[in-house]
Amino acid sequence: MLCPVCQNEIPIQHRTSAVLCGSCGATLSISPIYRVTALVLSFVASIAVSYGIGIKAWAAILWIPLMLIALMIVPNAMMAIAPPRLRVTLRGELSTKKLEPWRRNLNLFLVLWFTLTFFLVTYGFVVSWLAYLLGQSPGDVREATDMFSVPLAWVNSAFIITPARSLIAVFGIVFANCFFYAAALLAILRIVQTRLRQRVTQIGIFQPAQDEPDQEDL
Repeated sequence: MLCPVCQNEIPIQHRTSAVLCGSCGATLSISPIYRVTALVLSFVASIAVSYGIGIKAWAAILWIPLMLIALMIVPNAMMAIAPPRLRVTLRGELSTKKLEPWRRNLNLFLVLWFTLTFFLVTYGFVVSWLAYLLGQSPGDVREATDMFSVPLAWVNSAFIITPARSLIAVFGIVFANCFFYAAALLAILRIVQTRLRQRVTQIGIFQPAQDEPDQEDL
């Protein structure tokens, strides 16, 4: 890729957030959207391969190496096919730039959404296999995974997760359910944050000022 200032060739990887041009000294950065797009495409590619080879929910652990391979191949392929456009970043912009409230809320919501999805899928896989290895009945194993089917399972029984479902179906159900979990968790976090700020403000307003020493005592 070329520096937009001096047109010098700059070796850069998709994981790099900022790089310093060795020729003109300009600080260059890749858009976070490009890096997020690479991650999303890697995830989609791994899920597509899992669906193609017929991985079921009970064998979800086989998806992990597929995801790791996709993370090594897809971003590098993006860099070769559609390299990102480098932009000049002003000094101190990376550390001092503040996002608008709606963008902060959106970023936090997306982080919660995807984190909860991966956590619940992993946790459900571990719990179901643990119940199976401990000699539990199929009904007990199903009960251990029923909690990951709500709230959509309350509306339609087609959203109930079973070990025979494909991995992509399980991801889709958990991903859709985690939308509601992330929204509720974000609302709780913002309410608590607002209350704490109000409390700190009240403490600052009503804190008694310290008496100044009299000049006669000096």
